[in-house]
Amino acid sequence: MKAKLIFIALAVAGSLQAQDTLTLAGVRKAAREHYPGISKGEIYHSQASLELENLQTNYYPQLSLGARASWQSDVTTIALEPGPGASALPFSTDDLFILPELRNDNYRATAEISQVIWDGGATKEAKALKKASLEAALATFDNDVYHIGETANTLFFRLLMLREKEQVLLLTREELISQQKALLTAIDNGTLPAFNADAFEAELLALEQNIASNTIAKKSIIKLINILTGNNFSTDTPVKIPDYSIPSIKSTIIRPELRRFNASINVLDKNKQLTARARNPVIAGFAQVGYGLPGLNMFNTDFQPWALAGITVAWKPWDWKKNQRQRQIIDRSKQMLEADRAIFLQGIQQAVEQKSAEINNLKMLIEKDDQIIALREKVKKAAEKQLSEGTITSTDYLSEVNREKQAVLNRRIHRIQLIATCYEYLQTTGEIQNNDKN
Repeated sequence: MKAKLIFIALAVAGSLQAQDTLTLAGVRKAAREHYPGISKGEIYHSQASLELENLQTNYYPQLSLGARASWQSDVTTIALEPGPGASALPFSTDDLFILPELRNDNYRATAEISQVIWDGGATKEAKALKKASLEAALATFDNDVYHIGETANTLFFRLLMLREKEQVLLLTREELISQQKALLTAIDNGTLPAFNADAFEAELLALEQNIASNTIAKKSIIKLINILTGNNFSTDTPVKIPDYSIPSIKSTIIRPELRRFNASINVLDKNKQLTARARNPVIAGFAQVGYGLPGLNMFNTDFQPWALAGITVAWKPWDWKKNQRQRQIIDRSKQMLEADRAIFLQGIQQAVEQKSAEINNLKMLIEKDDQIIALREKVKKAAEKQLSEGTITSTDYLSEVNREKQAVLNRRIHRIQLIATCYEYLQTTGEIQNNDKN
């Protein structure tokens, strides 16, 4: 009973595994989720949050502690010179004044609190710059993830091509094996010469060679897909042809590169504003308490406490136009980015037109393929009858079979190419992002 339950469990597990299907949407989604740099988005947010908190502390009171001990080689002295009538006095002026002597050693311990009252908007612009930089970093990250989709598309449709080719090869082999049996019967009956069997055998060997080569290529693509997605698909995994519709020609481009360009330009704008704010004065208040020798009264040679408070203003009214030139440099960088954006858009528009032309060409090829297949089937059936009658050789018949199967293969390949080109069109315009969200 236990063995029976194990067998049933294995059968159910095998059935569930067999139900796994390779789909384009699934490969694209798994590739994005398995991307090694997927955590960078959260890291960017966390880093920007910490930097914004640091900038916010510019508005907080700042406490500083300090201590100092020093010795100086000379000190301030005051010498009293007697006046013209001092000599007539019955006493010495030295008896009237006792001047303190300053010490050569000094000691000081201080605690100071400062508070920015107005920094000319520099902190506000610095925070805006940091947010713009975060947006630019996220745009670059989204662009990297977007291009993973291109790799997913390429691998998936290459796999579809190989699968379609394999199906045609297998159908051709079945047909040739079936026809070979009739051929061998005719040879045994003396209706056909024996060399016709050799031609069939050689063709079947070549066909097996193509099937084996195709299988090796499929395994290679599956391995690449597994590396990209982190899954464990096999060559036996079913592959679903994606649904598609012929895209309408649109001029709207929603590529993530445009967001990256716009975000980078915004960073330059914010940087320019921050640079301009550097010319504004900074007003701050401060309060200081201390204990040392001497104190605020330099003639008091005892250790004493003291306190003072006030407001400071720092302003650099003239910098030889250095700030102005820095803003001009930022403007030049912005102009270069805008030029790069225009170049990128032009290239995308050209690619869109090219993909549109490829779609129209493939639609035309498929229409002709249907007509070619119908005619090739008629010719092949006629050749099959002629072979059975002995009026043509097996080589002639195999040529017609290969032409007919090549026409069928062309039809299947052109269909996959059409679907792939439609998705390439969506990838080029950026509209494929809407498909990924659905």
